[in-house]
Amino acid sequence: MKAEYASLAGQILAKTWGGPVRLGDYEEMKGSKRLIVYRCAVKEAPNGSPATVIIKHVNYEPPRQPGEEPAEVTPALIAKDWAGLAFLSELDLDEPLAPRFYGGSMEVGLMVLEDLGGTSATRLDHLLQGDDPEAAETALLALMRSVGRLHTATAGKEGRYRAILKDLGVEQPTDFEEYNFSFLRPSLEKLINILELTPSPSVFAEIEQVYRIMHEPGTFLAYVHGDPCPDNCLLVDGQMRLFDFELSFFRHALLDGADSRFHFPTCWCVNRLPEDLWRRMENTYRAELVKGHPTASDDAIFYPALLAAGIGWSLALLEWQSLESLFEKDYDWGTSTVRQRVLLRFDMTARSVAELGYFPALGALFGDVYKKLRDRWVPEIEEMPLYRPFRPKS
Repeated sequence: MKAEYASLAGQILAKTWGGPVRLGDYEEMKGSKRLIVYRCAVKEAPNGSPATVIIKHVNYEPPRQPGEEPAEVTPALIAKDWAGLAFLSELDLDEPLAPRFYGGSMEVGLMVLEDLGGTSATRLDHLLQGDDPEAAETALLALMRSVGRLHTATAGKEGRYRAILKDLGVEQPTDFEEYNFSFLRPSLEKLINILELTPSPSVFAEIEQVYRIMHEPGTFLAYVHGDPCPDNCLLVDGQMRLFDFELSFFRHALLDGADSRFHFPTCWCVNRLPEDLWRRMENTYRAELVKGHPTASDDAIFYPALLAAGIGWSLALLEWQSLESLFEKDYDWGTSTVRQRVLLRFDMTARSVAELGYFPALGALFGDVYKKLRDRWVPEIEEMPLYRPFRPKS
C-alpha cells in the first residue's frame, strides 16, 4: 500500500475519531490490479479506538497496455458501496448489519471501514465447503435473518440513501440493467424458439405480470443488497454482517429474499440446499420482512413476488451465459457448473409454481425446459450436488 494512502486513511480516522491517528503495519486481504483490501494496524489513536481497520482501495486508472484487465470497480460502483455503508451506519441499529463506515476519499478511490475479521468472525462460504452441518445451518439462517432485517430497517428511507449518493456526485442514480428485468420477454421468446417448445399462449401475459411485480415493488421497496452471497458476509458473535454493496440499490425486496429457495442466483458458491433447510431460511427471512413490510404476511402477495423473482433469476442466468453456448460445452462457475445451475433453477421454479399455484403456464414451460435440458445433459453431467456439509457421510 502506498504511504500516501495510509497517511490519508489516518487523516480520515482522525477526523472521525476526534484525535490524532497513526497507522502501522498492514496485510493485503484480497485484491486484483483494480481493487485491493488491506487490514491495517492502528498504532496510535484516541482511547476506545479499534486495534485494526480495513482499507479498501480502488484503482480508477484505465488499462495502460493492450489486453490489460479493465477496471472492476468504477467510481459509480464505489459511490454505491460508500453510500450503502454510510447509509447503514447512520441507522445505528442495536445489531449492526454491516461494517461501520469511517470515511473515505472518492478522489483516490479509498474507503476506511470497521474490521470485522477478528478471531470470532466466520466466513459462510468456508463453512459451506467444510464438514460441520450445524455450523453451516446456523450461519445460513443468520444470513437470511440479516437480509430480512436489512429490508425492514431501510423501508421508507430511499430519500436519505439518494441524498448520500448526490453528495458523492451521483446526481441521478440508476439501477443496473441486470435488475430491471427488461430482458424477460425477449429471453423467454428466445428460449422457446431454441428448444422448439409450444407453450400456452398465456405465458406471455404471465411474463408481463412478472415484469410488473419486479418493476413496481410498491410496499416491498427496500434497500436490496443485490448479491447477498456466502462470501459477502461474516458471522460475528452470532450475527451476520453484510458487506460489498457495489450492486445494492432500492428495488424489490424479494430479489434478495428469493435467495434461499433459488440458491443464491448471483453467487459463485452454489450447491444444493436440503429442502427443509431452505424452507426454514425462507421463513426466517419472511418473519423479519413482515416487521417493516406487513403485506409480506399475506400469502397471496408474498408468494407471487417470490416466484416472480425466481422466474427472473432463472431467465437472467441465460442472459449471462447463452443457451446456444451451453449446447456446445459446459462452463465452470465457482463450486458448480452453469449447466447444473440452469437445471437447478428451472426445476426449482417449476416445482415451486406447482406447489404455490401462481404463473401456471410459466411453471409448465419451465418444467418442459428442465426435462428437455436434463435429457440432453444428464448423465454427461451430474445434477447439482448438496453443499458439502449436508452430503451423506460415506
